[in-house]
Amino acid sequence: MAISYEPLWIFLNKLHISKMDFAKRVDISNATLAKMGKNEPVTLTVIEKICTEFNCNIKDVVTHISEKKPTVPPNLLKPGTIVNSQCPVICGSAIPRINKAYHAASLPRYCVILKETPKELIGNEPKYLIAPILLEFDPECIFDIPFSNAQINEESKNGYIQLSKMGITALKHIDNVIGEIPKTVIDSINSQLLLDLVNITLKYNLASEIPFYNMGFDTSIK
Repeated sequence: MAISYEPLWIFLNKLHISKMDFAKRVDISNATLAKMGKNEPVTLTVIEKICTEFNCNIKDVVTHISEKKPTVPPNLLKPGTIVNSQCPVICGSAIPRINKAYHAASLPRYCVILKETPKELIGNEPKYLIAPILLEFDPECIFDIPFSNAQINEESKNGYIQLSKMGITALKHIDNVIGEIPKTVIDSINSQLLLDLVNITLKYNLASEIPFYNMGFDTSIK
């Protein structure tokens, strides 16, 4: 079994605590911090100090994973979570014409999870409906939904969720968790906007209904 400190980095990110400030608070060396960054084992004393300092449980610090499975535990991947992942676009014809080099450089890219596979449809492994996020660029189309104050790599960022480029990815293609978009933004998308976009996509035959059906959408409504 391998270990991952991904729960700790997410926990600290929610508290707006940088890794360096974290190291100072629990009084660990840069070498120990580096080991944790590489998901290498540290002493039980270090884990206990972290739990005591932040009044948290061990599960908030470290998790055990199978070495044959992805390093990101599925319980950390919820709607609103920003991940570094491949994003195969469902609706190819909806992609605007932009520089191919930009696309090549951005795969894998930062994406936000919009929806998880319903439990009854999971099958062999979970899948996720995701959409790329656009940072430091102007929106490209009307389906680029603005967000603000997203926590990305311990920094507050503004940008856009590119719904026209949404795709479905498997757990094995998600490299790591890098932040979170405010729940209010994701809730507003999932309340009706996402369903409307799916219906438009199917109505004009811009994509197959199969991937949407497999994600739990009612594809009979067009």
